[in-house]
Amino acid sequence: MQLWVAILLFFLSIAGVVLSARKLRQKRTLRVACIALCAVIAAACAVYIALTAIMLYAASTK
Repeated sequence: MQLWVAILLFFLSIAGVVLSARKLRQKRTLRVACIALCAVIAAACAVYIALTAIMLYAASTK
């Protein structure tokens, strides 16, 4: 996966968390499922972005 795709997915999943919390007030189960799914995607993208940054830093200082 390219870095820009990971950053885009990260921001889209954060937006998904916010929109799920706002728009799905009546359907509690669906809201929890959407927030959990978006949070897992955001966490995975954050880890990928952090590891890529560490690897790029290590390669540039070598």
